[in-house]
Amino acid sequence: MVRRGNWSSRLFWIFVAIFTLAGLGYATWGERGMRDLFILKRHLRHIEERNQQIRVANRELTAEVDLLRKSERFIEKVAREELGMVKDGELIFVFPEP
Repeated sequence: MVRRGNWSSRLFWIFVAIFTLAGLGYATWGERGMRDLFILKRHLRHIEERNQQIRVANRELTAEVDLLRKSERFIEKVAREELGMVKDGELIFVFPEP
């Protein structure tokens, strides 16, 4: 004779196990699951690295703007190097590329 309470108890625990496994599977692989969390964390790291690079470039540009506002020698240096400007009376020697 099979005890009825024992069978229903087993069936209950089987359903609990199935729902638990399904819930864990959804939490791991489903929408907004652990996999998506890892992907978003990796994306966040890339964004933070890029922001840091932009902050460094911004500080360098700010320093250059300050020099351009305060130093006539720096303005002359930039004009000569980037714009090819020369003073009156200077001679320019152009050498052909080898």
